[in-house]
Amino acid sequence: MVQIKNAGRLPLQRVHKYSSPRRLWHWTNTFVISGLLLTVLVNSTITENSAIASLLAESIQKSDAVISDQSVKSAAQAMVDSFWFLLVYFG
Repeated sequence: MVQIKNAGRLPLQRVHKYSSPRRLWHWTNTFVISGLLLTVLVNSTITENSAIASLLAESIQKSDAVISDQSVKSAAQAMVDSFWFLLVYFG
């Protein structure tokens, strides 16, 4: 049998383990918050009004329809707003 000498140190203590429901709650919150932060990052970089407006204008021109630049910008803003609404709803 091996004896461990604890020369002048504090006594060893047991490591406290949290219950399974508490650990599940912790990891669930970790994944949810990380997902929300990732969604904010993606929405703030990919969904720019100018990029969406140009995509909408190209698509409308391909279908031989006529629409004003102001209408395209309004439609792009509505799409961006709907993305952010979903983020706020789940957040």
